Amino acid sequence: MNGAEANTDYLKSITKMIESLEEDKLIRTIEDFAEMRPGSQEVQKVIQACKKGIKGVAEKFESGSYFVGDIVYAGEIIMEIEEILKPLVGESFLEEETNREDTIVEEILSMELFANRNSKVRPN
Repeated sequence: MNGAEANTDYLKSITKMIESLEEDKLIRTIEDFAEMRPGSQEVQKVIQACKKGIKGVAEKFESGSYFVGDIVYAGEIIMEIEEILKPLVGESFLEEETNREDTIVEEILSMELFANRNSKVRPN
C-alpha cells in the first residue's frame, strides 16, 4: 500500500467513526493527527472526511436508524474536532473555507433533517 492509499484509508476511517458515533476513538485519532502538525491541505482533507461522516449520520437518521439525540451527539463530536483543528489552520481559515456561514457543525443543522423528521425521538 502506498502513501496515497494509506491516506485514503485514514480518511475513510475518520468518516466511518463519525458515522458510527465512535467519539473516544475518533477524538484520539484527531488529536494524534493534530500532533503531527499537518499542513492546511491535510487538515482540509480531514474536514471533508468529517463532512462525509455527518452526511452518513444524516442518512442513518433519514432511514430511521438514528434519532434526534444521535444527531445532537454527532454535532457535539464535530464541535470537539473543530476545536482540535482550529489551532492548525486558524479560525479565519476555517471561516474562509466555509464562507463564514457553513462550519462543520452548521452543516448538520442546515440539512433538511429537522424539517422532515423533527418529531422523531428515541423511544424509551
